[in-house]
Amino acid sequence: NAKPDIPLIEARLEALAKKWAPRTRRKA
Repeated sequence: NAKPDIPLIEARLEALAKKWAPRTRRKA
């Protein structure tokens, strides 16, 4: 069951990255 979990985690990480991307770019 670890394999199906990986895509879910990656999808969540991508969603978070999109949310935090603008803030990180402003800070950087």
